[in-house]
Amino acid sequence: MKPTSVIFLIVAVLLACVGFLLCMTATSLATEQGIGLFDQVGDADDNYVSTETINEEDLKKIVVKVGDVKVNVIGGAEKAQIELVNFMNNSYQIQAGRSTLQISDNSGISGIVDIDNFKINFHGFRDYLHYLSDYVAGNPQKEQILNIYLTDTADLVNFNITLGSGDLTLSNMNADCDYKIILENGVVEIDNVTTDSSIQIESTVSSNIEINNVETDELRIMSPKSECFIEISDTTFSRAMYVEAKSGDIVYDRLEANFAGLDVKFDAPGNTISVYGTNYADTYVEFNAPVEGEDDPTTPPETEPVPEDTTAEEETTADPVGGEDVTTAEEETTAEPEDIGDIEDEEENNTSVTIPANSLTIIIADGKIEVK
Repeated sequence: MKPTSVIFLIVAVLLACVGFLLCMTATSLATEQGIGLFDQVGDADDNYVSTETINEEDLKKIVVKVGDVKVNVIGGAEKAQIELVNFMNNSYQIQAGRSTLQISDNSGISGIVDIDNFKINFHGFRDYLHYLSDYVAGNPQKEQILNIYLTDTADLVNFNITLGSGDLTLSNMNADCDYKIILENGVVEIDNVTTDSSIQIESTVSSNIEINNVETDELRIMSPKSECFIEISDTTFSRAMYVEAKSGDIVYDRLEANFAGLDVKFDAPGNTISVYGTNYADTYVEFNAPVEGEDDPTTPPETEPVPEDTTAEEETTADPVGGEDVTTAEEETTAEPEDIGDIEDEEENNTSVTIPANSLTIIIADGKIEVK
């Protein structure tokens, strides 16, 4: 080894030792003064938690797109905020616009290099010391949890959630917004939710869906290609409910006395469909809701009375000779024999009078009377 290389090696070792001593000293001083060295602080279970505040003033839409993460959406909170548990720094993105909030997770190099915004999200190796220590110690990777807390004043219009293999809990929400949930694998629990809009759930691989104490306009659960076990209890809807599963049982303990005015379709080929304790095979269908623009099928349409036919009373017949109108059979009267003289005085020649059916026809012409 050349002397120059030896000198550089010795200097590098000395600098590393000095840096280590400085780090140890800084850590000791920070501990004594109560200063945290990390943005994320471990809780009682040694989970690393970071918190972001949510501005609900103009918030209309929330979009969540994460992978293998457990998501909890909790309404009725005292403070609107996002809580990220065991998310490595720079492994997630929160983008807040005037009316839209987007939350997503990043993995690998995409968590450090933000190509879309032309920046690098790297603030030092200390951001990764927590996870490096767990890895060296052989501790399993901690579960990542995303908690979204919203107050009762939240005025949302849309809430879209896309998950990989993770569980979802949606509870205590009263915002009148559309909920759209898409997941691959996991458990979906919806409890104590009220909305005048719709709730849509789509499972692509396998899932268990439990819905309890929900009021909605439309409930739609679509799992045409996945195994899905669905249980719906203490839940009402004002328009329609559609449930489809490739395999898996469907249980619905309805509150309605009947489905009058509602559309209901449960489709689970080869499986059991239980509606209020009664079992059905493969399919259960009732289409009773009125189509927009049409009358309610449960109420017969109102009709106007049909007008009477008065044409026979109003028609007149033109005289073939004189061109004068002669009244129809209902208006004509039978001439008595003593009236014939009057007819001769009043009528001109070539005038005819028609007597009603089953009577005589008298024709006066040139002073002669002809009876037919």
